[in-house]
Amino acid sequence: MSAKNPFECCLYFTAGRFFREINALAEESFQEIGLSPSYAYILMVVDNESPIATSAVANRVGLKPSTVTRLVDKLVGKGLIQRSQEGRNVWLHKTDKLEEEMLQITACWNKLYHAYNEIIGTKEATELNAALCQANEKLE
Repeated sequence: MSAKNPFECCLYFTAGRFFREINALAEESFQEIGLSPSYAYILMVVDNESPIATSAVANRVGLKPSTVTRLVDKLVGKGLIQRSQEGRNVWLHKTDKLEEEMLQITACWNKLYHAYNEIIGTKEATELNAALCQANEKLE
């Protein structure tokens, strides 16, 4: 335990602090397109797997279906995706406008990738990501 911060030995505290820092970098990287990274994740999934059920999007991005529905409402309003209903399933479809925006979205992800690799180091960021993926699998 560090005298500097007695909470550093707590995974919950450390993970939360890390998230806030990396999220600030992400928000800055996406600021130019006016979307948060959460919206961009949804758009990437829809772009790659359209048509896709809202529930499947929620599983892919690790958000609750109700949260995805709220985020999708804004994306539909911006004309980036379309929604259709078939029975109890709500399907998301990409639009031509999304096709046009994907270059900018990809550029934002690249900007974020380079920003955190510059700060953390490419090797360290890769190792940290692998460790977090393993931990997430165990927690699920």
